Amino acid sequence: MGKLAIAHQAEGMTVQRLEQKSADKSGSSMDEWRKAVLEKLQKGDESMQKAGKFLNDKNWTGANAKAKADPSAFTQLIGAQRYSSSKDGLPSSFGMMKYLGNDLIYDTGWQPKTSVSYVTRYTGADKKAGNIPAGKEIGDSKTESFVDPEQEPGIVARGGVDAGVGSFVRVGDATNPLRYARVIDAKPGGSEAAEINIATGQNLGNTSFDPNTSSGSTTVDVISKDPKNTSGGLELSEGSRLNNEQTQYAGWLADTKKEPYSAISSQSSLKSTMEKYKDDPAFKKYQTDVKEALDKQKKALDKVRQDAVDKHMKETGGDRVETGVPSVVAGKDLRQIVTVTSPTLSGDALMEGRFGTYAGLDQFPVSTLGSLTLQGQSVVSALDDVEIFGLPTAAPAGL
Repeated sequence: MGKLAIAHQAEGMTVQRLEQKSADKSGSSMDEWRKAVLEKLQKGDESMQKAGKFLNDKNWTGANAKAKADPSAFTQLIGAQRYSSSKDGLPSSFGMMKYLGNDLIYDTGWQPKTSVSYVTRYTGADKKAGNIPAGKEIGDSKTESFVDPEQEPGIVARGGVDAGVGSFVRVGDATNPLRYARVIDAKPGGSEAAEINIATGQNLGNTSFDPNTSSGSTTVDVISKDPKNTSGGLELSEGSRLNNEQTQYAGWLADTKKEPYSAISSQSSLKSTMEKYKDDPAFKKYQTDVKEALDKQKKALDKVRQDAVDKHMKETGGDRVETGVPSVVAGKDLRQIVTVTSPTLSGDALMEGRFGTYAGLDQFPVSTLGSLTLQGQSVVSALDDVEIFGLPTAAPAGL
């Protein structure tokens, strides 16, 4: 049994989501937050000033009325930096986040990747359909994504947790239905205590926390080890991505029924193993407990989110999405699905969606709760009965 420090990590979160969470945390609009970040960078050392110039040259804040604003400039800056060392005069992204500090950055220890990556590769079918771009061939990486820290419960293992990346662990109270997580990153050395991500923190009952200042400890037990037992990168197929609910069932089956790792570690193997226990009274009860706990958690998170929405709408009046895709409707009210490029009342437009899910004749990515606009706003209300990748789907609604 190891000790697990309660340090909530956002590793794997997209840059755009980090920006939005940071603005929300600071109690500012996205425009105000960007101006505060730029101002602080311009007051820093030479490397910070260069980072500020990078953003300013791309008109990140829209201060230059004669030039088109580029809301993706922060993402481009992160892409131009190294994580822990300087490059071309720019500060490391880690150093920059630490310099900007707790007041401006949601998680100053954030990094865009986890050791677990989900990869799809080009196949013979892609070649036959002419979908392999120049310079690529069968077997090359087609898409790569990382663990979503708000949807997939995980821990960052250190010396006190004897389990490689991909393994399953039990965190905290053994009677809590939402007690299981996976090792999504491993950092040997330093502290013996591991760290938990946002979803795991929520599973422990903390629906509103600061990843920079949270403290405390709880226990962690290794339930099922990945046989490869690696502390480096682990490439998995998209079919191995387990959401929160699936992770709980997988952990329970390994912990209680002693099912091997191979029987629980992918969507297909887990489905087959769950079928094996479909009439088991204990498993049926546990599934009910998990669903009830997740429903209770969702209501608590929705309240936190709605409080933020109410505050935003009261202060700004909101900016409604005007139209979506007329031919694609969803939800109990049959509202149009919203995609990238959908316009808002003020003339803004959505710029972010879920790649892999498309709608309309132009096949633009479908936008969901939290999706950003060209002006750095985000969708704050959405269809609560239609979800894509675990997030409520956007519809013509307040921003």
